[in-house]
Amino acid sequence: MNIDINRRAAIGELLAIGAFSAIVGCQTTDDFLSGGGKCGDKVPHGAIPQPVGTYACQWQQAQMIRAEQDDFAVYEKEWLEKTAQLSPYGHDHLVRIARRLLDQPYTVVIEPTTDAALNESRRLTLVQFLLEREVPGAEDRIVIGNPAAEGMLGQEAPFIARGYFGTGSQAGSGQASTSNSSGLGGGGFGGGGFF
Repeated sequence: MNIDINRRAAIGELLAIGAFSAIVGCQTTDDFLSGGGKCGDKVPHGAIPQPVGTYACQWQQAQMIRAEQDDFAVYEKEWLEKTAQLSPYGHDHLVRIARRLLDQPYTVVIEPTTDAALNESRRLTLVQFLLEREVPGAEDRIVIGNPAAEGMLGQEAPFIARGYFGTGSQAGSGQASTSNSSGLGGGGFGGGGFF
């Protein structure tokens, strides 16, 4: 008997809340029933919402474009010491950049140092490299500037590097690695890092 009384009370409360919501709802000083008011202005009668994921896909596309732009950034670590000579990794990276610049509109960004003469020398090295590979507009497509990508914290580096470079037989074992092809330690999460 007690349960029936509680159910009736709960149903009564829900009906009261529903009736109150229907009366008050989106109503403003304008007559809501005639289509006026703020709610009527925002959602026209018969409007069909965008498909699920429409806006999420736009954000993902923007993130992918920014990631692509970072593929064309040449970082300080890609040079030998404080010279205008590329490291082996930097050379390989520039070969990939040159191939992609033939049909993609990106600009190559060189991470600057505090030495303006070294920055210009590095820029000229890249210009010459791209001219030798007949990349159109090579001189205008190389700039000195800070790449848009943000750096990472030291504790993130081993996990992300492991995803890119692997750690040999210890990848995914959960044990700390002391070396790998990138020179960074591994360990932590299993199976190839985050990516």
